[in-house]
Amino acid sequence: MDFLWVTIRPYRPVATIAAAATRKGVCSLLFLNPASEPDPVTRVLDALAPVARGRKIRLSSNDHLDALETQLAGYFQGSGAHPDVAVDFQEGTPFQRAVWQELCRISYGATRTYGEVAEAVGRPRAFRAVAQACGRNPVPIVVPCHRVVARDGLGGYSSGLEIKKALLRLEGAFP
Repeated sequence: MDFLWVTIRPYRPVATIAAAATRKGVCSLLFLNPASEPDPVTRVLDALAPVARGRKIRLSSNDHLDALETQLAGYFQGSGAHPDVAVDFQEGTPFQRAVWQELCRISYGATRTYGEVAEAVGRPRAFRAVAQACGRNPVPIVVPCHRVVARDGLGGYSSGLEIKKALLRLEGAFP
């Protein structure tokens, strides 16, 4: 039987985070708002449905989630490093995966524009596709899509601009 392990932990002051992992690595990270989501477990299970196919879900940790939890705790305490854990991408086109790999090259505290990332992956006019790939990133923070900004502002963020601002502030990349 193949398993999907799931944990839900608060990381103050930014967010409560649900994370999921397979035997190969972390496959999903979701920001939750307990104030507006009285039953976050249901939302998490709904969101994980595509990666949970054929797997038994365990609301507990595994080695990958233990490592992620330790590294996220340090990250949110200002350690100066983003989490570096094994990732098991369950979805994503070759282009999206290329973008996600490129995002991992953006240093803590730095930002790049969607256009700069498009240029780096060899598709200089594909800045909109880069933005879409950022929005489909299954493991934000681990793959730091929050570090990608629009040429003239912050751009978007799948978990909301307030979380993007908080993450960039934490890293010293936003006033």
